[in-house]
Amino acid sequence: MAKTYQPKPSMTTRSQWGATAPSCTLPNLAKSSVTQIVVHHCASNNTSVSNRTENQHQKWLQDYFKSINYCDLAYHFTIGKNGTILEGNPSNKVGYHAGNANSYSIGVSVHGNYEDRSFTAIQESRLVNLLAWLCYDFNIEPSKIVGHKDISATLCPGKNVYSRMHAIRNAVFAKLYPD
Repeated sequence: MAKTYQPKPSMTTRSQWGATAPSCTLPNLAKSSVTQIVVHHCASNNTSVSNRTENQHQKWLQDYFKSINYCDLAYHFTIGKNGTILEGNPSNKVGYHAGNANSYSIGVSVHGNYEDRSFTAIQESRLVNLLAWLCYDFNIEPSKIVGHKDISATLCPGKNVYSRMHAIRNAVFAKLYPD
């Protein structure tokens, strides 16, 4: 069964949120090698997330990851507190989000700590749209969308996102295969 076309959702580009260039050469990530999408939360302090704009938090994340010797922001895409989708690490480059899975996965994160913070309907809707496009673009089945905790010993993406993963995969499936 062929997937139904999914358009690229509207998103804030790296230049719009003030990204700086990667601090080292990022390894290439071949589209054909991507077999999985890993969903994360950045586990950031929720007060800090609330006190920053989404663009400011994205820039803070990039600066944080560079400060611990990553080349760039760890995730390929993020979803802000208000549901804005933001570009992160270029999707044709290996991310730094899931250990051994980095070489075959795309990383998507939600701003904040979702052990404590509520995951809103608008964030979930935007995440579904992003994941549907990524599944279409990279030819990935929705069953290959996982939470970080499915592949590593971590609480990520937080209980308030993780509890929605089955519904998220089902919603992505419904968009890709509407019949």
